[in-house]
Amino acid sequence: MRRALALVARGPYTPPSDLQGIRRIEYENATELASQLELLLRSRINELSLPPQSGLDLIHQKMQIDANWRHRLQTASKSIYFFAGDLSWAANYADEIMRACERGVYVRICCRRPRDNEDKKWQNIEILRTPGVEIKLIRGDNDPFVRGFIHEPDEMSENTEVMLVEKTTRIFQSYDYERTGVTIGESQFLYRANVYRANTHQKHVAAFVKLFETIWDNQSSETYR
Repeated sequence: MRRALALVARGPYTPPSDLQGIRRIEYENATELASQLELLLRSRINELSLPPQSGLDLIHQKMQIDANWRHRLQTASKSIYFFAGDLSWAANYADEIMRACERGVYVRICCRRPRDNEDKKWQNIEILRTPGVEIKLIRGDNDPFVRGFIHEPDEMSENTEVMLVEKTTRIFQSYDYERTGVTIGESQFLYRANVYRANTHQKHVAAFVKLFETIWDNQSSETYR
């Protein structure tokens, strides 16, 4: 699953040969263990706050998925397309999207059309309706259930990248989405993101670009109830 692992043991500890490459924490007492764990967690948070490595094609951690989204928004120079659901991420990414538009980046978003009584979801759409951002609403029966983004779709070069995100419920519990408009995150959901790059998965990338443009062309330009 490509999860980051750490071995924790009272020292001195010599792991078996097949575990030698895994980072480890050795401690003598509870105070030292707490200190070592704090350093490990701070280090891991810093790692997850950076964009994934260039060769990484499967991402599970929500923080690293968010870091990749932000990195691509910050580095886009021409265009970026978003396959979206209910835009629950609108508030978190609005600033980056607005800055991208100010640089002249062409931003298109396809999202599901909320029901008329889903006020918070309509507000999320309005958050992203800034000058330069184009949004088209997909009717429920036309939703391809693809979520993610396409970075620089016009280039089909090494900069062109597709990241598709899947989210499943970790445990059954209610959350106040209707009030906040924001999903809780990693504590409630399991995430998986597949990354495709034009220089290694050209056919996949070309197919997703075509899918987005076909959906875009077949939807009305409605952005109001």
